[in-house]
Amino acid sequence: MQTPANETDKTSIDWYEEALALYNLKCYTESVDHLLQSIKINCNFSKAHHLLGVCYHKLQDYKRAVKHLNSAISLNNAAESYVALGNVFFDFKLHGHLPASRVKAIHSEAVLMLLRQKAKQTYSPEEDRRSAAGAHGRHGDP
Repeated sequence: MQTPANETDKTSIDWYEEALALYNLKCYTESVDHLLQSIKINCNFSKAHHLLGVCYHKLQDYKRAVKHLNSAISLNNAAESYVALGNVFFDFKLHGHLPASRVKAIHSEAVLMLLRQKAKQTYSPEEDRRSAAGAHGRHGDP
């Protein structure tokens, strides 16, 4: 990746990539600053919202973590954001902010989302129809 000449030339992705590097170094506060810049440029960047939620979780700022993970979910509906949100709510509960029943429901929702995504990746109705047609010696549309 080529580094922009100055801060004003950076794209949303540039800010995100720097934030990810900072996150991997466990520099969560600095990562948050970069992610806020990324979202300022592109408010619909779901990966930036997701990582921002995860950073806020690491910093124990649960309300902001929930806000940005919910944004990531509404933009992309990725299972990883549901799981991260479940983890935030679990820690929220540990600190006495959320009833255990709500945490269990959120974790169940995250697991279901992961299973649905996994099923979509491994199951193809079209492939089943082609296999069935081949097994019965038929050709053409099912």
